[in-house]
Amino acid sequence: MEEITPEWLENFSTSVYHPMEGLLADEDFRFLSRQPGFDLSLYRKLRRERLRIFRQYLNLSLRVRRTAPSWSPSSFGLKSDFQ
Repeated sequence: MEEITPEWLENFSTSVYHPMEGLLADEDFRFLSRQPGFDLSLYRKLRRERLRIFRQYLNLSLRVRRTAPSWSPSSFGLKSDFQ
């Protein structure tokens, strides 16, 4: 694990992790549950897929953070569509 130094804290930003919030937000799940023909299996599938993407994003950000402390998603052409 990386040592937390004053420089590390200065470069750290929670905004890098903002897209992850939308992946697990309840809004899409509530919307899905209100649709005609709602099936719990669809809810589970969406949740599973979102968790998989969440883990991938977290793993990527941790790997990159170790090698490029001032990285941002836009550095790699990633966009945050989860507002």
